[in-house]
Amino acid sequence: MRLHTKYLLALLFATLIWAPVLKAGEIFVSNDEWMFTDAYLNSASNNDAVFAQNIAGWLTGGSGKILIDSSNFGLNGSALNSELTSLGYNVTEAPGTASFAGYNAVFVAGDPVGNTALINYVKAGGSVFLEAGTGNGGPVAEAGQWNTFLNAFGLHHAPVYN
Repeated sequence: MRLHTKYLLALLFATLIWAPVLKAGEIFVSNDEWMFTDAYLNSASNNDAVFAQNIAGWLTGGSGKILIDSSNFGLNGSALNSELTSLGYNVTEAPGTASFAGYNAVFVAGDPVGNTALINYVKAGGSVFLEAGTGNGGPVAEAGQWNTFLNAFGLHHAPVYN
């Protein structure tokens, strides 16, 4: 019996050493799209710029490629792109992108995005910033648009705005 325990422990140890480390992705859901608009990011207070920096850093680990997959004014202004590129991020603005491969983080808002693609992306280690509260179709439609994705990770978008 003792011999089997030694082999079992040795097998467990070897598995832990050689097993690849898997990183689950991150998801951040915002309740409004205004904070990353040109008007807010170019304001004197710049608290929203600090928020953009913190979000990008948390989602990517501090560097990498960010995809802005939205035509919503909350994400497609020049100030957000400038803020992120000034920090060294490679930013691509491409609404309707079919694949998220090669990106460290994807920012989405308003426009429909494939829930299955987002789920698979996060499960593979990618991170998503979801700007909700955009008014795109109203609160019930917006919740319906994102809940398949969010529910896969234990999150839920209520069919009302706060």
